[in-house]
Amino acid sequence: HMCSRDVGSCRRSHTGGMARCVLGLGGPRSADYPIRRAHVGRAFVEHAAQAYGFGPWRPISGALADICEHGSGIVLCRLWAPSVGHAHGATLSTSSASANAARQCIRYLGVRSTSHVAVALADTRRPCGQFTAVEGSAHVPRWGAEVVAALSPSKQSGPQGPLRLQIGVGSPGRLVTSPTLEDYGERAMIPRDAAAVRESVFPAAFEWLIKHWVGPMAITHGDVYRRRLPQDTRRNELRLLPRNLRL
Repeated sequence: HMCSRDVGSCRRSHTGGMARCVLGLGGPRSADYPIRRAHVGRAFVEHAAQAYGFGPWRPISGALADICEHGSGIVLCRLWAPSVGHAHGATLSTSSASANAARQCIRYLGVRSTSHVAVALADTRRPCGQFTAVEGSAHVPRWGAEVVAALSPSKQSGPQGPLRLQIGVGSPGRLVTSPTLEDYGERAMIPRDAAAVRESVFPAAFEWLIKHWVGPMAITHGDVYRRRLPQDTRRNELRLLPRNLRL
């Protein structure tokens, strides 16, 4: 069921007094399709909001973000400040603004533990069609480094950083003719890769997150087990197994 109350009431229900928050990194170009690489984190939360029965997006100045709530206590967030690499000529001040927005958003929602925070971001170390979940603040992809660092506690205070859902967007390469990381981030994926990310990776990543937070008994659509990779697109060549054949 949907949460029609204010965010303060929503964050205190269903979660033992604490919301679970997903920050989707990227800018407004996340609405473009095919997906633009650096904006895939924000595209992820927008997809989840539409596909899983969340409420409407609402701008919250106190959170420096647009938020989208669910009766389960999960809150999706789009930070107002762009992240590093999400605009041409991105500067340290832009990066710091994103970090400050992330801190403000988490503080506004009343999230007191990094175990209840997930950051969705692009990963150039993995090809399109893959994602990985990582805990901690080590080896963070560049486009999310400042935000993850801002949300990570000191070494003496327990778990090191929020959960990261790193969504593969491919690498720009290392040739002289390869684009810069910033230019590569603003380029759209080829349609086949974008379809794999939206139709396979997004559902699988969200269901993995639900099972991680709620537990393995959480009822989901099973998309985490039905991922289709870009190379699995030759549907006409696939044949059904004979009914009397058992695996």
